Amino acid sequence: MSRRRPLHLLLLALCSLALLGAGPEPSPDAPRPLPLPLLPATVTATTEALRDVATAARAVDRRVRRTELRRLRGSATVDAVIRRAWLTRRTDRAGYAAQRRVLADARAAARWLGGPRGAEQRAALRVAQDLAADGVLTTDRLPAVLLTLRRNTDWWTRRGAPAVGRSLVRGGDPVTMRYVPGRGLVLHQLASWGRVAALSGHCLRDRAHCPRRRLRAAVDRLLALGVRRDGVLRFESYFRWGGARAPWISAMTQGTAIQALTRTGTVLRSRPDTRRARAALRAFDRRAPFGVSTRAPGGSHFVMYSTEPSLRILNGHLRALTGLRDLASLAESGEALRLYRRGERAARVELREADTGAWSRYSDRGREASLGYHRLVTGFLADLCERDAGRRYCSAARRFRRYEREPTRVTVRVPSRPRARDATGVAVWISKVSAVSVTVRDARGRVVLARRTTLPRGRHRIAWTPARRGRYTVRAAATGPGSPPVGRGARTVRVLRSRAEIARAVERRRAVARRRALARRRAAVRRAQEQRRAADDRRAERQRRAALRAGR
Repeated sequence: MSRRRPLHLLLLALCSLALLGAGPEPSPDAPRPLPLPLLPATVTATTEALRDVATAARAVDRRVRRTELRRLRGSATVDAVIRRAWLTRRTDRAGYAAQRRVLADARAAARWLGGPRGAEQRAALRVAQDLAADGVLTTDRLPAVLLTLRRNTDWWTRRGAPAVGRSLVRGGDPVTMRYVPGRGLVLHQLASWGRVAALSGHCLRDRAHCPRRRLRAAVDRLLALGVRRDGVLRFESYFRWGGARAPWISAMTQGTAIQALTRTGTVLRSRPDTRRARAALRAFDRRAPFGVSTRAPGGSHFVMYSTEPSLRILNGHLRALTGLRDLASLAESGEALRLYRRGERAARVELREADTGAWSRYSDRGREASLGYHRLVTGFLADLCERDAGRRYCSAARRFRRYEREPTRVTVRVPSRPRARDATGVAVWISKVSAVSVTVRDARGRVVLARRTTLPRGRHRIAWTPARRGRYTVRAAATGPGSPPVGRGARTVRVLRSRAEIARAVERRRAVARRRALARRRAAVRRAQEQRRAADDRRAERQRRAALRAGR
């Protein structure tokens, strides 16, 4: 308060000078005196005094503001950023009070809310605090961050958690929030500009029934949430997503915003909107993380997350190309056409790599896309086909649609000579990501193995240990994304005896051989004994006969 006291004193002096000479108000019945003409010298002196006081007041105000700005320079809090916006005249008194009220309400709700709702409210508040602590929460980013905080406070103080990934809008406001567990409600720039792009597309097709005021208000609403950096109009996201650090921009969002602004400028004949589209276009001519461009085979890839330039996602790149194509054609932008051609050359290479022959990949050399992302890519390919981007995009769109109707190709392989009680496996190859069911039945039709799982394209091994020897039938059924026909594969395998059974059989044969050898030895001994006895008997008989002959 001591710093503000000189300013208050000067303002008081200014008011006193303005009221000099003011006496008590005369009675209505009293005769009104004739006004005395002011002398020019008096008027000049009073004006100069007032001007001097105002100049001094402004000087004191600037000095106080500079002093407090120096004090706040090392403060990395949301309060400090709000205060800096007020001291640098980026916001007026009413806006400053409203921003402080939003932050106070968010903190109060974080304190008294409990359970999952309180956890999500504190997570949303933590997002803003982390941005301030990292030094990236600047005054021009405050509107979007505080809007997110206000929406979180309004939601969590009244309702529970919505479905994960659900988009939330309020009335006719195009600003779209999305629920991300552990982040609360986050500002979804892509969905917000997507709504405006759809509205502007309707106006472009049917200008007679275009809600122009609604379109103008929606565009202005979202432009207020953008920021400018080095001449680039950026529509940033302020939450961490995967490996993307906040704040980040997306080629998909920038392209959608460019498309919406270009259509709006065409429908409303608004040159400022076209200039804003060109300002947003500059992000495509700068390398990530400052822009959305990165080098790729054939040309440039436009990244989905500016802070993750190595992640190349096909659907975001194709959507960005659509926005550039519209700006080049509707606004006759040579710069947009140059950037479009650079990205389109890279898209040809990425499209070949993303096509597996049965499905599409989500990212370069990455996993296969889900059904939703596959259909999204198919729609973007169709958009490029409608814009005469090339026959390859038309054929790719037809091919990707056909993949949704085709059954999964399935191949089953089993070892040639498996043995019972030995761990073995059933090799199953599938042509695209599918829900796979593997069943093994014995000769009597009894199920000895049943496995159900979701597997990506490629070869997979299902562990199986046969209990006994015999003939088995292995069947695999695979159902791809959506509702295509079921792909099937089967194989018959003959399981040999287990090694333990063979060992026991060998041991039995050896035992029999030993017993037989022992019996043979015993028989030989008996024969030898019998032969010796017979020889002894014969010898005794000869001796007896010899003695008889000698006695005669």
